[in-house]
Amino acid sequence: MAAVSTAAVVGWVVSPILRRMLSLVQSYISSQYSWNSNLVSDLKNLQATLTEILLVVDAAERQHVKDSNQVELLRQMKEAICEAEDMLDKFDYKLIREKVEHQGVARSIISSSLSLGKRLIGLDKLRSELHMVIKSMARVKACAEMFARVMAAENTNTIEPADCVRTRATGSFSHGAIVGRKEEVNELLCWMLNQKNITSSNNKGSFNTEVYSIVGDGGIGKTTIAQLIYNDKRIVDNFDIRMWVFVSHKFDKINLIKEIIAYTAGGKNIELTNFNFSMLQEELQRRISDKKFLLVLDDVWYDENFGEHTNRGRWRELIAPMENALTGSKILVTTRMELVAKMLDSRRSFFLHGLGQDASWSLFRDCQDFSAISSTVESIGMQIVQKLNGSPLAIKVVGRHLNRKKKVAEWNEVLHSNNILNPNDMLKILRLSYEGLPVHLKHCFAYCGLFPKGYHIDPEKLIHMWIAQGFVDTEGSTNKSLQDSGRSYFDDLLARSFFEMLRRGSQTFYVMHDIMNDLALHVSQGECLRAECESMEAMPLYTRHLSISSENLENLVNYDLGMLRSLIVLRKSWFCSKVSLNHAILGKLKSVRVLDISGCCLERLPDAVNRLIHLRYLGIQRTYHPLPRKMFMYHLQALFVQYHSCYSPTDYHNSSMQNAKTVGGCFHLPESITKLINLVHVDVEKAYVLMLSSTHKLPYVECAGEFCVDEEGSLLGLKDLNKLRGQLTIMSLEKVRNKVEASKAHLHLKEHITKLELQWESSRAKCANSTKQGFEVLDVLKPQPDLEELTISGYPGARSPSWLESGWLSRVQFVCLRDCNRWEVLPPLGDLLLLKTLEIRRMQGLKTLGQEFFGCAGFPSLERFLLERLPNLEWCLVDNYQLFRNLQHLSVAGCPKLREYPTYPRTLEHIAILDEERIQIKSYIPSATIHRFFCILVSSFFHVLHAHHLEFVEDMEIYVNHEVCMSRTVFDNLKSLKKLKIYGIHRANTCSVIATLWDQNGLTVFPSSLRSLQLLHCYLQPSFLSKQLNNLSSLDTLCLMDCDTVEMPCPPVSLHHLRMLKQLNIYKCDWITSFEGSEALVSLEEMKVEQCYDLGYVPVVNNMPSIQKLHLIRCPQVMYLSNAGYHTALKELVIESCDGLSSLKGLRGLVSLTKLKVTSCSDLVLLPDMDAYYSLGLLIIKRCPLLRSLPKTGLPVSLKAFFLIKCHPALEEQFQQKEGADWNKVAALPGCMRYTGKSSVQWPREWEIWKEF
Repeated sequence: MAAVSTAAVVGWVVSPILRRMLSLVQSYISSQYSWNSNLVSDLKNLQATLTEILLVVDAAERQHVKDSNQVELLRQMKEAICEAEDMLDKFDYKLIREKVEHQGVARSIISSSLSLGKRLIGLDKLRSELHMVIKSMARVKACAEMFARVMAAENTNTIEPADCVRTRATGSFSHGAIVGRKEEVNELLCWMLNQKNITSSNNKGSFNTEVYSIVGDGGIGKTTIAQLIYNDKRIVDNFDIRMWVFVSHKFDKINLIKEIIAYTAGGKNIELTNFNFSMLQEELQRRISDKKFLLVLDDVWYDENFGEHTNRGRWRELIAPMENALTGSKILVTTRMELVAKMLDSRRSFFLHGLGQDASWSLFRDCQDFSAISSTVESIGMQIVQKLNGSPLAIKVVGRHLNRKKKVAEWNEVLHSNNILNPNDMLKILRLSYEGLPVHLKHCFAYCGLFPKGYHIDPEKLIHMWIAQGFVDTEGSTNKSLQDSGRSYFDDLLARSFFEMLRRGSQTFYVMHDIMNDLALHVSQGECLRAECESMEAMPLYTRHLSISSENLENLVNYDLGMLRSLIVLRKSWFCSKVSLNHAILGKLKSVRVLDISGCCLERLPDAVNRLIHLRYLGIQRTYHPLPRKMFMYHLQALFVQYHSCYSPTDYHNSSMQNAKTVGGCFHLPESITKLINLVHVDVEKAYVLMLSSTHKLPYVECAGEFCVDEEGSLLGLKDLNKLRGQLTIMSLEKVRNKVEASKAHLHLKEHITKLELQWESSRAKCANSTKQGFEVLDVLKPQPDLEELTISGYPGARSPSWLESGWLSRVQFVCLRDCNRWEVLPPLGDLLLLKTLEIRRMQGLKTLGQEFFGCAGFPSLERFLLERLPNLEWCLVDNYQLFRNLQHLSVAGCPKLREYPTYPRTLEHIAILDEERIQIKSYIPSATIHRFFCILVSSFFHVLHAHHLEFVEDMEIYVNHEVCMSRTVFDNLKSLKKLKIYGIHRANTCSVIATLWDQNGLTVFPSSLRSLQLLHCYLQPSFLSKQLNNLSSLDTLCLMDCDTVEMPCPPVSLHHLRMLKQLNIYKCDWITSFEGSEALVSLEEMKVEQCYDLGYVPVVNNMPSIQKLHLIRCPQVMYLSNAGYHTALKELVIESCDGLSSLKGLRGLVSLTKLKVTSCSDLVLLPDMDAYYSLGLLIIKRCPLLRSLPKTGLPVSLKAFFLIKCHPALEEQFQQKEGADWNKVAALPGCMRYTGKSSVQWPREWEIWKEF
């Protein structure tokens, strides 16, 4: 084998382990504990042995290893050292247990090796454990001396200098910057934003959604360019949904489609664990069917184990549900293989080549400080760049490797290393940068080989894993924590491009490039193993760190895991794997430091985990049962609790089990966790809220929290919890006795809290002195100044806290004040410059909102303003055009004294003014995610409108509760209106509203842009209605529901001018007897008429050439349905409870009809002839008691499902006996499912089949 520096191969470096052991022994000797003299002697002997071994090992690690025998010696030595370290760690564990369990040492003791105390007794029994450590070190010493002799004989002249001085990369290069790719990005953006279909020679019409590809070599910048496109504002504005899925070598259709679906949920938690692939396809299709999306498939490969047909079929199956998305939806693929682009039928492929010379040089210069470099070195740099063929990854890695190297010789060494600067062997180029790392970073980088390609690395978790393995030290600084040092390690590797930072929208991810990932595994020399295959190969004996997918976990049962120091169980996606953990595996883990089993589905933490004495890092998913009441992991430093889709925050389960807690948004820690004196970090997934307790003094907890004040009224339990992040809720504040107790919460020091909710139980805060006490408590609960959301609930005081009046919360964006019934005058919230949402609810004492409330700024950023149940509230300042300059949504409910409103800006999109506590009207209001301008009004509040309010309104709903007498001029500015809905809360008063919107000649204030008209629970005059419709020739949707009239008799409803109408829905309008002008319905696609009991005439089907769906339900006066000739559009026909129909013979030639349902027609005798029903797949005939036979010409061969239920006994008897002329007509159809019988129990199945067709 070629000569390799021992220090260059991280798997062979053992000196850091020895230094940790030596430091621990020295801390024992120097502690204040009165050791037994024999024990002191043993410790000093161990110290001397470790020092001697370290001297030998330090020298040996600076030499070169030349053959496999030397490698074997190294491995034997490391095995002996690891074994000795485990024994010393066991000794340390027993010391800690002695302290904690028998003496109750205070929480202030941080390290197991310092301040042991003089009063502990009974430690002599540990001397036998120490002797075992000393004995194991003898073997280490022998191995070290043997290795030193061998190395000295063969490497007399190859000793290298000691470790290079640790330096930090300058970090001057902006990770978000991109050099030399502007034209490529702009061209690809044009492709993504182009609405027209672009044909290509290789497009075979496989997918309706357009597919585009970026093709290029590894490290050329494909993902970077895709990321820039994904985050571009034009893309964000143009697509409803953006999704990014990393694919890599292994194609897993289940997890890929789950990841895509997760993006469509908009951040909400969804459960798909029990869905099969077909169900997942349906779910995806449902979620994106009406949306325009961009999907990035990053790093797609062609599976050489299968042919082109199989590869294409697998991808077609995955993408098929996306075919029905809105026009303009795109899929962008990055790949190294042109074959992938052809396989996916890309409309266009963009072939990405290396950077040009100028761009390459510019990128290289960004990695250097050329102000301190000679012109000779700069010239060499230009030559180096030329050799790298424009590869951005290679340029950045080599550039940062040379950063701060000033000598010409150092640059020339790189220039003339042809075996390194080979653009076709990227791994060698990256290795050059790796070999320039200090040893501590080599360890940390190699450890990252455990993570699969494309894995999103969480820096916080990775740093604590490094710490658990002993890779991190404080570099002699007493003011620097291990976490701070670990973060600097991570930042160093990031600055040197060993990690990449990706931004997708507001989220930031850290990943390793595929080639970097390969390098990490390579340099670990088998110490790190990533088991990705289902059939796991033999695991080397010297493997110390293992990662494995949860699906392959059972493979470990047959392996010896005693040497493992890390076991990471990965899940393939965000969703729970449903794989439990075999306890036999845990029993084999004798040396494990890092155990991340968050890929496993656990109901409770296994007891075996609690007995892992070396464990420093534990990662789990949320468990159904709480953590063990007693915890014995005394070495544990970090605990991470991740989201578990089986027990989501919105799920609540009751259990009769003794130890079960209610599963949902809350999470509990056991009391015994305070005895884990090495624990410095607890991280609970943000989806869960940790139930804080005054008995838990855990300053290292990072999570959202909920604190309930106990009966003693103290907030002291919050004092040191300054690492809480996200949301903090403090409940039962009425129990806090005075401001002294309240001040102990130290809220102003909790700088990571972004959402704060302060709650008083209003029913308990009604005594006279609670007003003063409440104010004093709230006044000292001053949050940190960067708070983003504030909710105050049940506050019993009458005054505002000083910190709300002073503008202290300069960054707050959301404020909610509710159930504060004595609060009379609100602070100047208008001066909160970033405030976007303000909610004021149920405050009996609030009387005015005046100048003090609006402040000097007048709410410059407020977008949403809600006032609810404020019975005494009045405006004190109204006519001011400087107020609410960006207001978009206004909701007012239950505020009877508000008769005037501020003059609203043109930005207003949504008005909801609900009178007389009519909160139920909200059920008719669409969701808050409104993309177009929207207006909801109650008629009694029309007086608040100004003409400019309606200029941009596109969607308007009017709820009529009072009679309205007002000028039409208010509505003259409705030039953008597209949808109108009028709902009669008090039906009789709708006439006055309609008269306001139309005059007696039918002329209307509505513009020609009006597309949709809905009249619900209204009083109408049919003669007047026809005139109104005649002036709305652009309508595409007309809906009349439950409308009455006093005009009798009623003339036909005129449809003469509705040539653009596509959808006509009429429900419970008994006064309609017929339609005229139906020949104008040339665009009509859907017609539903229901419960129109006087309707006697339905338009001839031929008059509606575009009709696709026709439903006629409970119209007993209709006597005849007809169609002349062939009709090619109608696909769905439902006839129900039409007792006047005796024959359907007139319905001929429906060649496109796929579904026909005829039910509850009591006089029906004849069905239509179906010889031309070429497409009919589903036929349902039910409750037609006079129907004796099926069509004489038989049933169409296309029929797939046939229902016959409760018809004439003679017909049903044929199907019971399975003989007869009509039975033979159905029996002759191949593959047709038959559902017959008198019972209607089949209706659920009938409904399912109807939906499927």
